[in-house]
Amino acid sequence: MKTLTSPSITVKDDTLTLTCRIEDLPFSNMITRRVSHLHINPDNVRHPRMIESNDQAVFLTSQGARVVMPNTFFAALMAAVEPATTFTPVFHPDSKPGNVKIISEIPYTLQWQVSDHEAFQPNDATKGYAPPVPAVWTDVAGETNAVLDDSKIPAGKWVRCVATNAAGKTITRPVKKSLELPSPAKPAVKTS
Repeated sequence: MKTLTSPSITVKDDTLTLTCRIEDLPFSNMITRRVSHLHINPDNVRHPRMIESNDQAVFLTSQGARVVMPNTFFAALMAAVEPATTFTPVFHPDSKPGNVKIISEIPYTLQWQVSDHEAFQPNDATKGYAPPVPAVWTDVAGETNAVLDDSKIPAGKWVRCVATNAAGKTITRPVKKSLELPSPAKPAVKTS
């Protein structure tokens, strides 16, 4: 069954551009709740189409051929048209410090940031410490990819990633780059 997958949608002004893959995939449509509509184009009434939808997809059947649009496809389409219908970027559970994976229905940007502030250390109120001052974050120049170039972050600095789409932004938990240990000295080689 022809299935539309991997939608890539861009909206500029009042024009939407949609690119997707067309794959021949099996698709289960045996869902208990289904809505069917007979669609007849008034310009060609001899070519009726059956449109069915369920909680997984929309199916179009015409003269024995079938095309499927999964509901996630429609959600991505509507999110591109109106970002208020979608969610801010989400960091995938497989993300690691310095290497993130993003879940987003619409295009997003990434920006790695650095701070040297210690605001993330536990604040022990019993010792009379004042509340920490909010950290000041600065963008790491050129670091807009999912994988951070660790060489751009000095040891002892805090780092985080900011993911932004039209619906909002999400920030990773800050992590501190560990102090680098000096490499062991090599013994002098004696020549005779």
